[in-house]
Amino acid sequence: MSNDLTVSGALTVTSDAAVSLTSASGSDVSLTSAGTGDIVLTSTDDITLDAADDVTLDAAGALSLAQGGTSILSWTDTGAVTLNSLGGQTLSVSSLSSAGNAGAVSVSGGTTTGTSSNTGGGDLTLQSGGAPAGSVNGDVLVDSATGLGTAGSITLRQGVGGERVSVDANGAVSLDTHSGQDLTLSTGGSAAVTVDSTGQVGIGTTTPGKTLDVTGMARVSGATTLSSTLDVTGVTTLASVGVTGAATVGGTLGVTGATTLASVG
Repeated sequence: MSNDLTVSGALTVTSDAAVSLTSASGSDVSLTSAGTGDIVLTSTDDITLDAADDVTLDAAGALSLAQGGTSILSWTDTGAVTLNSLGGQTLSVSSLSSAGNAGAVSVSGGTTTGTSSNTGGGDLTLQSGGAPAGSVNGDVLVDSATGLGTAGSITLRQGVGGERVSVDANGAVSLDTHSGQDLTLSTGGSAAVTVDSTGQVGIGTTTPGKTLDVTGMARVSGATTLSSTLDVTGVTTLASVGVTGAATVGGTLGVTGATTLASVG
């Protein structure tokens, strides 16, 4: 006796109890429509797909998951994917660990928030991609506004220490460090300018000892006014010097222009 069931025409199954479709071990259960007919599962309660192995949805055309007639997740037949949330609701994409800690990107009310895992060491990375040799990676753009809207501010904040980098709506840029830490500007991997935690500025040195501490040659091409003590410890050539306060010279002082020295030690 054949175990096949073939129905030509409509098939309605009505039951006050559970209705099950069960295949023999290793066999499939298939629902196939002929021609352009649809297969529709309708319930006034829940519809549950429960599998001990994989669940696969495969469509040659578009595939869509909708709620209340509104598409939530859809794939076009060309592979484009769209993920939506209903009006006023948050859209979240999360990566959940076994400990329940999630790294997520959420969109709510026009605001997009990226959050890394609350597990120690969790990173939040924005990356344009790893282009192969001979090609160029795409740009990473952080933009507070485009079009007709008024630009907002851009802020990089770290922990409880406050704002580290901020650009206000007018374009003013601020750099700040945590209490007791230095601010360093580097070129070619080496520190070029250091502002220590007390506000002293070092050029060519990472340990400034004065308000302005320059290691190496310094050139001043305009008029310079010194209202306090001037200490010179090396060979110095000045085109024109006018000193109205105390000046201490520990090396050679060469002057090639007009010179007025009120007090020299």
